[in-house]
Amino acid sequence: MQLRLIMVKLVPPLRPDSDKIRDLLSARGTRRGEAARATEFDFDRATVILELKKLQRTIEEGAEQIDMVAAERVFAKPLSRALFRRARKLHLVARDLESLLRLVARSQIPKEAERPKPESLLPTRLQSRDH
Repeated sequence: MQLRLIMVKLVPPLRPDSDKIRDLLSARGTRRGEAARATEFDFDRATVILELKKLQRTIEEGAEQIDMVAAERVFAKPLSRALFRRARKLHLVARDLESLLRLVARSQIPKEAERPKPESLLPTRLQSRDH
């Protein structure tokens, strides 16, 4: 019987590299900057898609649970009906998230002229508080 020793290289956790960030920021407007912006966009889009899928799955699971409790008539009839109606609404919300998910998945990186300023995305309440 032979024992084999397997060497495993541990990879340190990813940390923001200030030099890389500085390079990305200074490369704005160049081809390299455009590639970095595209990579950043793809990362953000994938993150939003993942979060929407998790949210959709959670809403669907909650709606199913509420549906089952309503069907078992654990509560009085009027409350069971109300639970059933709310579960249906939750199913519709989850379905609506599906269309939003498809829109995000098909989205393309906007041209520089189309990009809104970050402040314009904040609700008016927050903008007035900061200034």
